[in-house]
Amino acid sequence: MTEVDMLVRDTLTDRADAAPNGAGLLARVHTRSRLFRRRRRVGAAGAGVAAVLLGVAGVPVVSGLLPGDGGGVPESVGGPAASPPSGSKSFGTDRASDAPTSPPPAFTVVLGPPRITLPTVPFTPPTGVVDGLAPAVAMFDGRPMIMHSPEGGSDGKPMLMLYVGATSEAGLEGTTVPVKIRGVDGTLLKPTSRPHPGVQLTWTEPDGTAMLITAGNITDDQVVAYANGLRKADLPVLAPFSFTLLPQGMELDNVGPSDMVFKVPGQPSSADFGGKLGFLLNADGGQDAASWPLLVGGRRAQFSAQDDGGRVLLVSQPNGYVLQIQVPANLTISDDDIKRMAEGVTVNSGAKGGRG
Repeated sequence: MTEVDMLVRDTLTDRADAAPNGAGLLARVHTRSRLFRRRRRVGAAGAGVAAVLLGVAGVPVVSGLLPGDGGGVPESVGGPAASPPSGSKSFGTDRASDAPTSPPPAFTVVLGPPRITLPTVPFTPPTGVVDGLAPAVAMFDGRPMIMHSPEGGSDGKPMLMLYVGATSEAGLEGTTVPVKIRGVDGTLLKPTSRPHPGVQLTWTEPDGTAMLITAGNITDDQVVAYANGLRKADLPVLAPFSFTLLPQGMELDNVGPSDMVFKVPGQPSSADFGGKLGFLLNADGGQDAASWPLLVGGRRAQFSAQDDGGRVLLVSQPNGYVLQIQVPANLTISDDDIKRMAEGVTVNSGAKGGRG
């Protein structure tokens, strides 16, 4: 496990309010892993999508993402803090265990024109502070955030994530250093409860908005400079797809450079794919598309059954990518309507294909 891998895993554990809970993340990773494994099985048979950082492409594939997967701290960290060095303070809070997840609600799909409102992050990041890491504005658990993550191998490379509305540091212990951020007091936390070089920076904007940055393999000065360089200007979450037909009444829940996920009304927001309609772009898997039996919008396609009773429609793309539409078992929709919906999907120019 690399340093950045541990930071990502621990960040998700620590940020119970802004990151997926253990059960939700596990469901999402398992679901997406099934997609990738099934596609590979189909391809190997001639009929023809791996755990990823928060299930979003355009950011690195990592291992050790889940609590308890490899080294680091367990999912719940609490109890008395270790004695800090003289002149510093430490803090840590207990985290309640994840509540059992209930079955996703059933929903009968009626297709119609899309009604999507994409959120915005109320800040624009500075340039030139985190070299080589262009921002990706994503939406997880119904909340927008900014991510700067390396492509390819993550070992020793910088990573930074900005959360808007973060209010606590659940289960984390460490030493703190007071800093000035955007004219207000901030706290730079250096964790002592896990073996990686990451830091967390927290502060509260004058309007009361709580802010959190987690970073790894970046100097403290760079993290502080990044925070001080934020500008009050909306940065929109960019959709990787456009649609002509979508299920009426379903709600946008997660958006990344390669995926959009919609939840059933009344279904809690979360960063997982379980029981949700997912559109994903994969950068490989279309090598055998010529043998796929269906045509969707003039492109080769095929259905693949899910172990949980759901379906995935794979649609080949001109560049060798594959559009995957995950339809869970709790959605009632015909194969013909799935194909009609797929015919109206356009992969936008800013979309990035993920890799399993």
